[in-house]
Amino acid sequence: MKKVLLTALAVYIFLAPFTYHPDTKLTLRYASVDQGRVFNIYRYLGENETSMPDFHYPPLHFLILKLEYWLLRPIGGNGFDQWLATGSFLGNETKLYSYIFLTKLPLIGLTMISAWLIYRLVLAMGGNKQAAMKGMKWWLFNPITIFSVAIMGQNDIWTISVFLVGLLISVNRPWFGFVVMGLSAGIKSYPLVWMGLVAMGGPFGGWFKKTGLLIVGCLVYGLSLVPFLSTPGFMESVVGSGLMSRILVAKIDIGFGESVMIGPMLLVLVMVLAIGSGKNEFKKLMWWLMTAGLVMIGWSHFHVQWLLWLVPFWSIYVGVFKGNSPNYLMGLIWLVGLGIWLMFDDVFLVWGLVAPIKPELINWPTIYQFFGNKGMDGGLLVDGLHSVLAGLSIGAIFWGLR
Repeated sequence: MKKVLLTALAVYIFLAPFTYHPDTKLTLRYASVDQGRVFNIYRYLGENETSMPDFHYPPLHFLILKLEYWLLRPIGGNGFDQWLATGSFLGNETKLYSYIFLTKLPLIGLTMISAWLIYRLVLAMGGNKQAAMKGMKWWLFNPITIFSVAIMGQNDIWTISVFLVGLLISVNRPWFGFVVMGLSAGIKSYPLVWMGLVAMGGPFGGWFKKTGLLIVGCLVYGLSLVPFLSTPGFMESVVGSGLMSRILVAKIDIGFGESVMIGPMLLVLVMVLAIGSGKNEFKKLMWWLMTAGLVMIGWSHFHVQWLLWLVPFWSIYVGVFKGNSPNYLMGLIWLVGLGIWLMFDDVFLVWGLVAPIKPELINWPTIYQFFGNKGMDGGLLVDGLHSVLAGLSIGAIFWGLR
């Protein structure tokens, strides 16, 4: 385990300083407002004129960013605040590589912790040590994990690691486990779907207890929002944000001004199948958790780094179900994700990722723009890739029936 973790750590540390995406820096900028003394960022943005857009994440996400900021600022020194204030731009700081690495350091640490949690979860679900190591390697050396954490520096790893802690605890102490899962939803809201699947499809006894566990998790999530509900603009910027409503966009018209929302419909199908499959075993549940993430991504506009939502549950699954994993499905997800990434019309998501090494790449046209310059419709290719991913989500549902 030490060799695997150290090897992974070396890979992540090597990539982190030389790759850059502004999201990591921009989110930490919120935490640095007034030298970290602001706790209600929603009120602050509403009452002050700033160049920063609304903060669309739940309150616990902001508190975690503040924790990161308090830990990193003494290391970065006085220039760290000035660098954060420059926004999307790289800046001409002499400590540029150090600052970029600092913003990713907590995320890399959480990735290593998540690897250990996956190891423990495979063991808890009946796998041996060899299988647990396989699951851990699948997580650490997965291109999606490396891209999302070491290259992009995405905060989703906070949500995932906290949820994995709750999942591990729930194996023996479900009530406490669902408290922790509720906290993970307070960081980013999508674990609410996972929590519902675990509650209804997990081996927790009768329906009364299952419902009680879900209520506990949802209460924890709700309580994390309560102190901010009276803040003007909070509901609009967080609960009503486009980030949460994307899954509701894809619809089937059924007439008379009504429609069926495809994403929620498929999530209900996944929930029903998870409840009815086998003996509500944890290990079988991992497939449905992965599939639910694939449905949420496949039926909405998404960023490629969000594919990280699938990887922890797939890693546990391949550890527990030796020789029974359709690895070709993950291979197809990799290829489609690569295509969507390359066709994303945002230079910061393509060439801009290596801008610390070659800053002039920011001025290069994206592949999408190149298609347009040649008179070709790049959007048609993007739509086709999204259609393939949506089809793979339905394929994953059918595989789960086996």
